[in-house]
Amino acid sequence: MGLDARKLVVSTSLSTSQKEIRCLWIEEQHIWTHEDWDHDLFTNMPKIGTQSDSRRIRVPLATTNIRKIDHFSGNGFLVRRAIMFGRP
Repeated sequence: MGLDARKLVVSTSLSTSQKEIRCLWIEEQHIWTHEDWDHDLFTNMPKIGTQSDSRRIRVPLATTNIRKIDHFSGNGFLVRRAIMFGRP
């Protein structure tokens, strides 16, 4: 087994209070308008590794790295996409 080997990870279940908090958040966002959604930025930061042996790309979370923000105005779920590469 080398560095490329995959290991099964079992996640823990959410507690009752965590489930309630998530349900409340969903209910709050259910009534948002397009203008409300336009002010939030969703990222995929949990998918970026922090370990030194990680093969994932590391991107520092700083607004100076955001060069272009595309606003989506269609009927889909994607709200905003940020291009976060260092060079203009």
